[in-house]
Amino acid sequence: MSKEIITKKQAISTFILFTFGTNLILGTGLAAKKDAYIAIIFSMIISLPLILIYYKTLELFPGKDIFQIINLVFGKILSKVIILLYIWFTLHLASILLKLTINFINTVGLFYTPNIIISFVICFLIAFSLKKGIETLGRWSEFFVLVVIFFLLFIFLLFIPSINLDYIKPILYDNINNLDKAILITISYPFSQYFFFTFLGNNFDKKQNIKKIFFSTFLISGFILSFTMFIIATILPESKLSSLYFVFYAAVRLLKITDFIERIEILVTLIFLVGIFIKMSIFLLGTLKGIQSIFNLDSYHSLIIPIVALTFNISLILYDSIMETSEFATETYPYYSIPFQIIIPIFIYIVAKIRYKKISP
Repeated sequence: MSKEIITKKQAISTFILFTFGTNLILGTGLAAKKDAYIAIIFSMIISLPLILIYYKTLELFPGKDIFQIINLVFGKILSKVIILLYIWFTLHLASILLKLTINFINTVGLFYTPNIIISFVICFLIAFSLKKGIETLGRWSEFFVLVVIFFLLFIFLLFIPSINLDYIKPILYDNINNLDKAILITISYPFSQYFFFTFLGNNFDKKQNIKKIFFSTFLISGFILSFTMFIIATILPESKLSSLYFVFYAAVRLLKITDFIERIEILVTLIFLVGIFIKMSIFLLGTLKGIQSIFNLDSYHSLIIPIVALTFNISLILYDSIMETSEFATETYPYYSIPFQIIIPIFIYIVAKIRYKKISP
C-alpha cells in the first residue's frame, strides 16, 4: 500500500482545526473567568517545552510515527504496554467527543432527534473520512480552515459594537486564585494534546520542517483562542462566563444585525462540527495505528468500521448530561491526561535520545 503524505500546509490546517475542535465552543481557561485570555498566554509559555519535546521526538526518526518510534526504542513487552495505553486513551477521548457533540446538537437545535441517529450520522462520516485516508483529510482541512477563519473574522467584526472593556477590569484582581487551575486545564487541552500530532509522523515528508508545522500551529491557534476569549470576556458579564457551557455560542446568539439577519450562531455550530470532525478523526487514527502496530498489520483500513462502531457504542453509555461531560473536562481530564500527554511523551523522548545513536535508521 502506498504511503500517504500530507503537505506542510495541509498539516498546519488540520492541526489548527483540531485545536478549535472543542476549545472555541466550550471556551478555554474559563476557570479564570474574565482573565481566561491571560491564562491561555501563560499556558502557552509553560507548554513550549512540551511542544519542543513532541517535534524533537519525531525529528530523531524522520518518516516514523510515534508508535513506530516506541517499537524502536522499547522492548517488545514495554512497547506493547505503552501502545495499548494510547489505544485506550484515544478511543476513550473519541467516545467522549462524540457524546459531547450529541449534547451540543441536542442543546442548540435537534431537541427531539434520538441520540442514536445523530451518533450514527457522525460515525458514518468519520468512517468515510478515515477510509479515504489522511491525504483526503488534509485536503479537506486545507479548504475548511480558510472558511472557519473567515467566519471567525466576520463574527469578531460583528462583536465590535457590543464590546464593553469594563467587563475585564480590574485585570487579575479577584481571579488570581483560579488562574493556576485555568492554566492546568488549558495545558491539558489543547496544548499538551499536540502530542497527538505525532500520530502523523509517518505521513510527513522527510524533507518537511516539522518544527515549523508544530510551532506555526501552536502560535496561530494560541493567538486565536486567546483573542476569542478576550472578546467573549468583553461581551458577556463574568457571572455568565462561569455558568454557561457553550460560551462562544452564547455570545454569538446575542448578535443581531438587522430584523432580517439573525441566527448568526449557525456559523458557530459549523465551526464546532468541523473541528470535532477533525479531532475525532485524529483520535481514532491514533487508535487504528496503535492496533496496527500491536499486531504488525500492513494496513489499518480493515479495522475502521469495527473501531468506529466501538466508539459509537461506548459513547452511548458515557455521561447522561452536558453537566457530567463538563465536570469531566474541567475536574478529571487535566489530571487524567498528565500521564498520556506529558509524562510518557517525556519518557519516550529521553529514552529515544539515549538510544538514538544505536538504532537510528
